[in-house]
Amino acid sequence: MKIAIIDDLKMDREKAALFLHKYFAGNFPTIALEIDMYENGETFLHSYQPGTYQIILIDYYMDQLSGLDLAKYIRGAGDPAILIFVTISQDYAIAGYKVKASGYLVKPFAYQELAELLSLLEIEAWHQQEYIEFVNGYRTCRVFLEDIAYCDISGHYAQIHTLDRKMERTRMTFHELTLQLESYPQFLGCYRGCIVNMDHIENLDEFCFILVNGERIPIRQKERTKILQMYSDYIFMKTRKQNLWTPHS
Repeated sequence: MKIAIIDDLKMDREKAALFLHKYFAGNFPTIALEIDMYENGETFLHSYQPGTYQIILIDYYMDQLSGLDLAKYIRGAGDPAILIFVTISQDYAIAGYKVKASGYLVKPFAYQELAELLSLLEIEAWHQQEYIEFVNGYRTCRVFLEDIAYCDISGHYAQIHTLDRKMERTRMTFHELTLQLESYPQFLGCYRGCIVNMDHIENLDEFCFILVNGERIPIRQKERTKILQMYSDYIFMKTRKQNLWTPHS
């Protein structure tokens, strides 16, 4: 998930980023979080592309381009991102409805206030609907990330295998497929031309990962120690983040 924070006060940007990392680590440890910070709306628009960010926090009061004007630009570009205003007053809450803002945070806000607001946004439902898109023959296909068991290559085709043991094939190169998945920490290369979804690994033996659907995914023996260490690190960090913070703590 990519989040933008637009605020002319560095201290406020950094506090919001800290709270966001804490919230996602404690509630959604498998979501790869990337936060970009901007000191004003003009700097944000210089590199902005619609659809880049899933959540955008905007300081309502900024010099030159105001938070409301920036939000109108974002909505005018057809961007469905979740917009959250950060402000010193709720007096302009009604104006936020015109740009379909999801909420307000009044400065100085506490972690729990941000956590309570985010808990209302159905982030888990959004996360479950993340997908990759590719062309299979004459069809454009989408597969949800949570449904992917593993991906491999066969001849000139990249193959996406799902938990229900179905398979989609595409002439997308395996490298291109890897680029779509590399920002998500749950995907691990277990041998040349194969990526496994670690969230669906149930067990392992000397030679294979064993998935929850019973499929066995070979582990490249020359790199077995390295691969198992990466898997162990992922499970450790996932468990640690789940235990480190409880919701709304």
